[in-house]
Amino acid sequence: MQGCPAEAIKNDQGASLDRYSGPPGTTVTARGSGFAPNKSVRITQTGGPGVTGGGGNTQADSSGNVRMDFRIAEGAPPGTITIWFRQSDDIIAKTSFEVTELSGAR
Repeated sequence: MQGCPAEAIKNDQGASLDRYSGPPGTTVTARGSGFAPNKSVRITQTGGPGVTGGGGNTQADSSGNVRMDFRIAEGAPPGTITIWFRQSDDIIAKTSFEVTELSGAR
């Protein structure tokens, strides 16, 4: 599985995606781990427009894991989108998704 390694900014949080690149329209599952159990985790993206149906708050399960599905927006330009998982200022993880051109695009 190719991928961009997740980076725990502080502590032992982890972040992963079920795929790390794809064209606009790709559906992606983001997972985070190592968060405080049963507490809210904010999931956001940076890197320009490109994510629909994702982001916002979700609650960590009793093991400190989170999951959120999102879709790369149609028309998203090629480039990197960074997905951030944040529970507080010192409980943060991130990973990245590379938006590629649609097949046949020039």
